[in-house]
Amino acid sequence: MEKHIQKYLITVITPTILRPELKLLCDYIDKENKELGNIQHLVMIDKEVIDKTDNKLLESIENRDRELIRVHKTVKGNDYGNAARKVAYPFIKGKYVINVDDDDLPINDLFNKFCELLVVHNERHSLIIFPALRAGLRFFNIPAGKCKTVSCQYFYKPIIKKKKIIWKEGNEYTQDGDFLEEIMGLAPAYYWETEMPLIKVDYISRGERKVTKL
Repeated sequence: MEKHIQKYLITVITPTILRPELKLLCDYIDKENKELGNIQHLVMIDKEVIDKTDNKLLESIENRDRELIRVHKTVKGNDYGNAARKVAYPFIKGKYVINVDDDDLPINDLFNKFCELLVVHNERHSLIIFPALRAGLRFFNIPAGKCKTVSCQYFYKPIIKKKKIIWKEGNEYTQDGDFLEEIMGLAPAYYWETEMPLIKVDYISRGERKVTKL
């Protein structure tokens, strides 16, 4: 009997040290998947010691579209999920990938906008960026390393990753920004259009930030 292989549009990669917020994220993804039916979720468990509470959490999020994968890192300590994302790549089954941490909530609206865009543009884009909304502004941080996070979500085709090894193991929180910058060098980015102004953050320090309108 031929084994059924689920075809996915989106693969979500979530590095986690099994914080309680993981259950809430999984619930959001499961709710969206009931409507879309094409989301694969890779939960990359980045914790060496698993206790009873952790096992209870893992049991509560198990389903056919979610893979729970233990990360065997070659570096000591938490490297902000960089190694976990790197380990996840052989397991990707989706046409597009998005990296979502266990405290990135909510994301249902993001999935809907992404699928709406693909219907309009017929999957022409290899990299699609949804700048975050902060105080009524859409923005993302370029160059990387000037801010603590890349304040956006982005979907990209796995083929981009095969052109160049991007995720590097290390204790740099700005790896997410470096990753996005390198992808942008490999494929032109499409930015989801709204009426909100788009700005980029040039730097931020002690609550002050310098921005450029695009």
